[in-house]
Amino acid sequence: MFLQILGFTVGLLYLWWEYHANSKVWLASVIMPAISMWIYFSKGLYADFGINIYYLLIAVYGYWNWTRKAIKASHSEAASSESVSASSESERASSESESVSSESERASSESERASSESERASSESERASSESKSASEIVSDSKITSDSESSDTSEKDAVAITHTPLKVWGLIIVASATIWWLIWWILVTFTDSNVPVADAFTTALSIVGLWMMAKKYAEQWLIWLVVDLVCSCLYWYKGIPFYCILYAIYTVIAYFGYRKWLRLIPTDNKASKP
Repeated sequence: MFLQILGFTVGLLYLWWEYHANSKVWLASVIMPAISMWIYFSKGLYADFGINIYYLLIAVYGYWNWTRKAIKASHSEAASSESVSASSESERASSESESVSSESERASSESERASSESERASSESERASSESKSASEIVSDSKITSDSESSDTSEKDAVAITHTPLKVWGLIIVASATIWWLIWWILVTFTDSNVPVADAFTTALSIVGLWMMAKKYAEQWLIWLVVDLVCSCLYWYKGIPFYCILYAIYTVIAYFGYRKWLRLIPTDNKASKP
């Protein structure tokens, strides 16, 4: 019972982070399977037990795929910081040059005999100041260009939520049917499962749904809606009350999660809605 309560709690966190498209969802994807696999095995849900190995592997890929933008943005910020530092050094050099120019003018007023030399020194100092300012402007322009390119790169590499392409749906249907049949055959042939059809069905769709989630396809919520509904009934039948309640909540949230993800799809990607 303790494991059921703990799994229930982690499952709620998973649902909250998934609903908000937060990469922390993949951390919960590592913890929750470690808890659930013991529960499923003890209840004879062997397919659900086995899929947790897949969950652990896909969680690593999903976390990497979702956080690529953050990693590249961090590198861009470091480059931008170096450019700002170079600009600051150039401005300090310009300030020192202006100070030299002021000293030269004061020396010129104190001695008429050194006037010619002072004026020449002042002229050279002003030229150095001008060159230093030009260098500062070049560094500043370079910083602006660098920031612009960095922004463009981050936007380009961002992993945005999108609709599932039509050509992918064919692959999803074939993969789901094939995996369903394969798991059903394994359960019937090698285990004493008394729910091989339902167990194989939810496991097959979960494999496909988790892959769609890693790709950030909005329609992954529709897959989970079906899975959660069937699982809620299955867990009630197998005497796992807390997981029955958890997946009943999942079923309701899956509907609202789908609507939320549709709103998060960038405008230029909405045109590709299947």
